[in-house]
Amino acid sequence: DYSLARIRCRISEHNSTRILKLLGEIKAYVKKNIDPGLTVRITSYPVIYSNMVDSMAHGQIKNLIFVYAALFLLTVIYFRSFTIGALAIVPNVIPILFTFGFMGFTGISLNMGTTMISGIAIGLAMDDTTHFFDRFQIEQPLHPDYSDNMGHTYLLLGNTMIFSSLIMISTYLVLALSQFRLTVLFGLLCALTTFVALLCDMFITPWILITFKPKFK
Repeated sequence: DYSLARIRCRISEHNSTRILKLLGEIKAYVKKNIDPGLTVRITSYPVIYSNMVDSMAHGQIKNLIFVYAALFLLTVIYFRSFTIGALAIVPNVIPILFTFGFMGFTGISLNMGTTMISGIAIGLAMDDTTHFFDRFQIEQPLHPDYSDNMGHTYLLLGNTMIFSSLIMISTYLVLALSQFRLTVLFGLLCALTTFVALLCDMFITPWILITFKPKFK
C-alpha cells in the first residue's frame, strides 16, 4: 500500500563526530523538504555507534569530575588539609590531560576501550602521589627543611616508584601484542599515561612540595 519506504545508503565515514554532523544535516533537510505528515527515522549501526560514543564522551567528563572530587575529598580527610588535597590532585591531572591531548593530536577517538583509561590511570597515579606525600609527612619532623626532606623521601621511595611503574607499563605493553585494535590502544595509552604519571610524581610533585611548602599536621 506504499505506506512504508526504506532508503539504504553506505557511508565511508567512521568518525562519530562527523557522523553526528551528517545526521544533523539529514534531519535539517527532512524538516525543510519532506512533508510533515511523513515520519522519517534514521537508523542503522553507524547511528547507534555514534550516539553511543557521544554518550560515552559526556559520561567520561562526568566520571572524571566525580573521580577527582572523590580523590580530593579522601586526600583532605587523610591529610586533614584542604591545601594538601588540592596540591596532591595537580600531578594527577597532567597525565590525563596529556593522554587526551595525545589522542586528539593523533586522531584516536573515544571508544569502549579508550574511555576506561582515565579511571584506571588516575587510580594508579594517585597511589604513588599519596605514598610520596605520606612519606614526606612522616619524615617532616626528622627533616624540617623541605629540600632536605625531599632528598630523604626520594631515597626511600624513588626506586620503588620507578620499578612499580615500569612493571605496570610492561604489563600494559603486553596488551599491545593483541590483534584486537581496541585492546592495543587500551594497552598503549595506559602505558603512556602511567609513564607520564611517573614523570609527574618524580618531578612535579617534589616541585610542588618545595615551592608551596604545605603544612602537615
